[in-house]
Amino acid sequence: MVRLSRGKVLAAAGNELLECYKEIAEAWVKAEQLLSLSHVPKEVRVLVHDFGHNEESPEESIYLGYVRLGGQWRICEVTVEIDCQNESYERAIEDCPLDVRLEMLDHFDKLYAEVLKTTKDYVPKVKDRVSKFLASLEALNG
Repeated sequence: MVRLSRGKVLAAAGNELLECYKEIAEAWVKAEQLLSLSHVPKEVRVLVHDFGHNEESPEESIYLGYVRLGGQWRICEVTVEIDCQNESYERAIEDCPLDVRLEMLDHFDKLYAEVLKTTKDYVPKVKDRVSKFLASLEALNG
């Protein structure tokens, strides 16, 4: 029986965990690539946690969102502090701690469904508005 030193055992476990980190990072990249196919016209969020009001801190809600961050559409953890200003903070999913990235996997199906619904809902709205605008232009040129 070959006996490994404690350092080698720890390194082996660490290397296995690094492979898991790579897998989850690749999974989120694929998820972003999938959502990018939608060309969704506005930010979409699905509620993950809603924390009640506490006298020492404002009420806070956590969402998984597909939002514009740094000029790009990204999957993010979005924190909204419910106070007089309703400030929100976005953090790209790849920048979140591992536990957050793992938890958010459970909410991706809801985000996907909401992105799809939002995209489909905008098609008739855009067509109608453009049609009316073109008719207005035609009348002005008439």
